[in-house]
Amino acid sequence: ISAYYYTRQRGLDKRPILQAFEEEASLSVQGDRQQQLELSYRSRGNYASQIEDFLSLFPMERLCVLFFEDIKRDPLAEIRKVFEFLGVDSSFEPELMHANKTGAPRSARLMGWIYRDSWAKRVLVKGIFEPILGTEGKIRLKWAISNLLVNKKSNKQKEEVPDTLKRDLYAYYKPEVERLESLLNVKLPHYKAPTG
Repeated sequence: ISAYYYTRQRGLDKRPILQAFEEEASLSVQGDRQQQLELSYRSRGNYASQIEDFLSLFPMERLCVLFFEDIKRDPLAEIRKVFEFLGVDSSFEPELMHANKTGAPRSARLMGWIYRDSWAKRVLVKGIFEPILGTEGKIRLKWAISNLLVNKKSNKQKEEVPDTLKRDLYAYYKPEVERLESLLNVKLPHYKAPTG
């Protein structure tokens, strides 16, 4: 569901949440490749499949897998895991700040143009911005513009997820979550059934 909110925030999907998930299957058959990538919400949550893709190239010891809930709960502990995984000084304590607060786009059309691929955008980016700014500068410019376009103080609430969609998604992801538990040797009961 977070992929839907992220895509909607960037002005790439204006549909209500239930409609977006209901139309996803037909989009994967009828939509163009760009739409399939941007609007495929279920496949973005197939974490076991994504990890298996990595494991076809690298052994498990070369992967560091963290969970968002753990990062949110104790970011310092999780960053230490990353430091240990990389073999660097895990006693270092970086200054942690909450910089990724979701907001509503001030201009969904302009935000969509920034994130959607087009001929005009490729000419502008490859022909002007990238030669002048370099790749890193181009990325910084994109994020600076995106941050200007997002109203961080928006009172706009996230659309409520209907219970029918919640049940459908839990059923859809259950086999995937069970494979993920097996792959990572962890228990993820909150991924298999609603909490609270």
